[in-house]
Amino acid sequence: MEKLEHQFLDHYFEKSAAIYPDVIAIEHGVKEYTYAETNAMANRFAHYLIEKGMGPEEKVVILLPRCAEVYILMLGVLKSGGAYIPLDPEIPAERVNFIMEDSEAKILITSNEILEKLAPVLKLHPLFNLDKHLEDLKSLPDTRPLVMNRTLNDLCYIIYTSGTTGKPKGVMLEHRNVDNYIRGAQIIYPIDSTYRALQGFSISFDASVEEIWVTFSVGATLVVGTYDIMRSGDQFAARVNQLNISFLSCIPTLLSMVDEDIPSLKILIFGGEVCCSELAHRWCKPGRLVYNTYGPTEATVIATYAVLDCQNAVKIGKALPGYEVLIINDQLEPVGENEEGEILIGGESIARGYLHQVELTAQKFLTIDHFKGIPERYYRTGDMARYSPEGEISFIGRMDSQVKIRGYRIELCEIESALSEHPAVRDNVVIVMEDMPGNKRIIAYVVKRDNAITDLSDLRQFLSAKIPVYMVPSAFVYLDEFPLTPNGKIDRKALPSHVETEVDSTNLKNGPQTETEISLSAIWSEILQIRIIGIDENFFEMGGHSILAVMLIVKIEKEIGVRLPLAILFEHGNIRDMAKMIDNQTKINNWGSLVPIKSKGSKPPLYLVHGAGLNLLLYNTLVSYLDPEQPVFGLQAKGLDGIDEPLGTIEEIAAYYLEEIYKVDQSGTYALAGFSMGGHIAYEMARQLVSSNHRVSFLGVFDTIADDVSDDYLPIFIRIARRINRLHHQIIWNTKTFFKKTSHEKDEFFAYKIKSIKQRITKDDYTLHPEGVSEGKQSELPKYLHKVHKANDDALNRYILPEYSGKIHLFRALDQTFYIKDPIDYGWSECVKGGVSILNIPGSHSRIFAPPNDKLFAETLQKCLDEMNMN
Repeated sequence: MEKLEHQFLDHYFEKSAAIYPDVIAIEHGVKEYTYAETNAMANRFAHYLIEKGMGPEEKVVILLPRCAEVYILMLGVLKSGGAYIPLDPEIPAERVNFIMEDSEAKILITSNEILEKLAPVLKLHPLFNLDKHLEDLKSLPDTRPLVMNRTLNDLCYIIYTSGTTGKPKGVMLEHRNVDNYIRGAQIIYPIDSTYRALQGFSISFDASVEEIWVTFSVGATLVVGTYDIMRSGDQFAARVNQLNISFLSCIPTLLSMVDEDIPSLKILIFGGEVCCSELAHRWCKPGRLVYNTYGPTEATVIATYAVLDCQNAVKIGKALPGYEVLIINDQLEPVGENEEGEILIGGESIARGYLHQVELTAQKFLTIDHFKGIPERYYRTGDMARYSPEGEISFIGRMDSQVKIRGYRIELCEIESALSEHPAVRDNVVIVMEDMPGNKRIIAYVVKRDNAITDLSDLRQFLSAKIPVYMVPSAFVYLDEFPLTPNGKIDRKALPSHVETEVDSTNLKNGPQTETEISLSAIWSEILQIRIIGIDENFFEMGGHSILAVMLIVKIEKEIGVRLPLAILFEHGNIRDMAKMIDNQTKINNWGSLVPIKSKGSKPPLYLVHGAGLNLLLYNTLVSYLDPEQPVFGLQAKGLDGIDEPLGTIEEIAAYYLEEIYKVDQSGTYALAGFSMGGHIAYEMARQLVSSNHRVSFLGVFDTIADDVSDDYLPIFIRIARRINRLHHQIIWNTKTFFKKTSHEKDEFFAYKIKSIKQRITKDDYTLHPEGVSEGKQSELPKYLHKVHKANDDALNRYILPEYSGKIHLFRALDQTFYIKDPIDYGWSECVKGGVSILNIPGSHSRIFAPPNDKLFAETLQKCLDEMNMN
């Protein structure tokens, strides 16, 4: 077919009607309309609308059941020069009222069926009732009406999408936008007049534009995808094949629930959701073209496409002809291969903007000239992607759908993609649920394949091998099917809200037996929100983390009356072992500051000092990535047992920790490290070791700053001047840093700074810092924890950093979130005489131990330890 250039959308249909007048244009059951009949009826309706005052930039709302007449009336609106606003027939009346008023539409096209349902709430609007007024059109001319002053910049349709304010926002598309898309689609899709396309999407979803207008543009047949067809479940494949559908565009969810193939399909297009490789490979067949597409409503249906095969991973591919697609960083500069960035779309298909939302339009639609040297208009999608080595685009996820759990940034779609590879999983959706203030949990809802047999522990183990443990859902919920929105997407709001995890157990031989085990099981169950817990299940593998660990220990003390150290979870991380410890009161009462994190191994041990949060649990994943032969011991603060008094100076703390080490290690050579405040303690320990003729083989300070220690020894005027100067530099640094960040990062950065200022003013910074065990006051912590924390904090404030003759290794966080006087070596070169080795670790101060940074950190640390031991 001859390619059309720069046409109104309705002209595409008219050209097909001229070439294929007797071909069936629309089929709805036994009802059929040829191209000639459809064109004539649409012309009559256009004349009707023109008599009602329709013309360019005027709007009509279409609210009809799925029927053949929808497309005829839609075409008639365009022929009158107006723009249509398609709504789903299941839309609430309040939303219809809002859209009618917001769009200032002249007419609401609807039917008796809709009116009967919405009448009590629907306001009075000018109506075209399909059941009453269709007969009135017969007296009108069936010739194409003449509409003066039409341009390709006129509105073509408006799609209302969800808005962040809670009100839907109207995306305005012009004829030139859709024309550019149709021309590109005709190039990539080899569809012709012999094809039969299923119109299954809700017309309120812009994917329907692909189904309807690509089909009409080549003279093919559009088959109405009624609810009876689209919701036929396991009969869907048979129904579609019976209809001889050869062109199908759908979301992946639809076909993930279909086991049988559809032999009639020649062209299959996935879009609207992330498509997993397993699903794509299953539907790739000889003689069939399978596409994965991507594109927001604001860029007219799709902007990129990839032709899929049975071997390669699914990508979103390359730009559609007539589109420009870039991946940019925060400074709006193109990223390199394998670098993540935001998708930016340009070209003729970029929408006019959002109706009545000037500020939002200006925020999302940019006119910039530094890509081509001339001003070009682009749409910022908010979607993240990267380029593959072949130059194709791989989709990552939404920037604003990233969730943050205990400081970890998580893309839920990454978990969904990994879970979809399990052979027993037909489909899945992952959400975040906050079942108690501050305690967010990842929940996976799973639809199993027919007759598939698997248990929750199997799913958990499968995911643990593919994604970091912090991303593994804490709960898995089996459903027979997912609730769907009118658009056919998974309705996440309708998923079961009360979720209680259950750890599968084929028998109860590992269930609690003793009185202590039964009591602990009830406490663990409440803290972890898990109904059944085996006494050999590991706390961390079941979704436990440092915040929940604090809550667990506090609750055990309240309900059982036994005070346990947090570090007990290192070697006694299940109910069986913990119960034995509780029943053996002597061991508990005698616990000290030295904690075996990993006691076995042939290499010289590493001694790690706690940070300001007092908790050693932050080292958990770091240690797991160290060499299996690398022993690691931790040092926790004195006084955490609630009996001993905390120590008052860094010198006393360091001396006490060395005494603890000497009890088990008299080798004379020691490897030390500490995080933040722990770096200062480890530094003082090293200094004391050297002064007593011991050898320090390794001293590591993990993002510890030398120039933030005490200045209390200085005269008051000098001290005040220093602090004012520091405050001045802090304000300048924070201001510059704030303006360098993206809008999303600015909000987070500002909130973090406000929280820090509040803590300083209220002196409420003894709740165990985020890098330790807490994200605020999730629970009432015992007074002795606050007492120890404050004592350690005061000790650091009084510490005057002395000289050290040896060498240190500074593990420096690349993402600086606060002002540092000397950002290169943190001021250590002024007091360390043996040299400072700087090693950069990805992440911020509190994120260097978080996946995936922990693995690189561990590899770097192990390499340093091995090199120093060899020397």
